[in-house]
Amino acid sequence: MARLRHSEVEALSQILLELYSPCSYADFPVRLFALLRRCFSFDFFDYHEIANNRNERNFVYPEYKPRVGVFEAYVHPHCTWTAFARQRAQPPLPIPDLSILGERQRADFRVLPESRQNYQLGFTVSDQLPQLGIALNRLNGDFSEKDRLMFGLLKPHVVRAFNTSKLVAYFSGVGEAVDQGYLVADAAWRIRFATSKASRWLQEYFGRNQNDFLPDLLKDWLKQRRSKTLNTSKLSSPLEEFSMLGGSKRLLVRSLSPLKGLEFRLVLREAQVDAGQLEALGLTKREAEVLFWVSQGKRNSEIGLILGAQPRTITKHIEHILERLSVETRTAAARVAIDHLTREST
Repeated sequence: MARLRHSEVEALSQILLELYSPCSYADFPVRLFALLRRCFSFDFFDYHEIANNRNERNFVYPEYKPRVGVFEAYVHPHCTWTAFARQRAQPPLPIPDLSILGERQRADFRVLPESRQNYQLGFTVSDQLPQLGIALNRLNGDFSEKDRLMFGLLKPHVVRAFNTSKLVAYFSGVGEAVDQGYLVADAAWRIRFATSKASRWLQEYFGRNQNDFLPDLLKDWLKQRRSKTLNTSKLSSPLEEFSMLGGSKRLLVRSLSPLKGLEFRLVLREAQVDAGQLEALGLTKREAEVLFWVSQGKRNSEIGLILGAQPRTITKHIEHILERLSVETRTAAARVAIDHLTREST
């Protein structure tokens, strides 16, 4: 069984210290490559983040332009990926151990025609999103058992450092969400991080447990930017806010992410509904205020207390409102108000 010498353990410890030092999510692949270069000899380095069979991010050395479309179509049938996924709980796998060298070479030629590599040492992390795949490749000379041992020792630390870099990226947007809610969802719509205020508003406005995935209405809103249904001359502009009415308040959501980002960073805030919007229905300011509180289910006596008016005065206002809106009941008037406010919020 392979064992590390004292000097190798010291070198590994130093690499771990550097691996855990602060690093942005954007810089993580380059940082990892530089550190692995100090431990292993290899000709080709592969780094992939996969979500829903899509190659969300990749870094390779030497640099080349990969056939991303082919990779996405072939990633799961690919013998290497299948073997990693099947044995993900085990140590990193040298490719010759899989007894599929010829098959892998044929597969890689379709995906990576510029890189004919006979030996590979790698692992995947397939129990989280994005799935992480890292591989070291050689043209000549198999990886040793000591290489495999060291790579196995590094694996959990690489995963932890990767997740930490994601958290750094998540918290980079929190500063813009002071006194507001903030959440991050991945490309599969799974919520990866959410402040308590964001979680509470998701529950209040969407009416069910939102601990795992984004609500459908928010997903549909975000899909619009992904499908480029916005005016193409304004694709570089921030996406308009999502707005949803909830009683006397409104939930507003804006995105901090680019149009084609790997994840969705959302800032949530609540705003009081402006009764003045109901003046567009042909009402006076006071009539708009009365109608707003009618739409909230308030009785005349309650509306009088809120607005500082006598119940009899409120009754007169409601009579005028019904006439202006051409409806016969306060319930019908409330529905007109809610419909109007909902249209204004979208």
